[in-house]
Amino acid sequence: MRTYFVYMLRCVDGSFYIGMTNDVERRYHEHCRGHDPTCYTFTRRPLRLAYVGEFPSPAEAIAFEKRLKRWSHAKKRAFADGDWASLKQFAAGRT
Repeated sequence: MRTYFVYMLRCVDGSFYIGMTNDVERRYHEHCRGHDPTCYTFTRRPLRLAYVGEFPSPAEAIAFEKRLKRWSHAKKRAFADGDWASLKQFAAGRT
């Protein structure tokens, strides 16, 4: 059975990149090496892996990836930092 991953990279400029893959290690190294000059992360290296979530199906991974991408920068930062109190406030719509 294949596993799918949603990952979040923290870029050097403080922004986040969110993607989905079936091989996190390979994909992370591609981003770090600058494999694709048109990729968002190319000019924002060095990168740090901020989050990896595991999913049993591509549909579930894609759904979570889309949800993360819609979050505000502040909510993404709270999630990446494990700041659950702030994340709970963002989820409730309080800023």
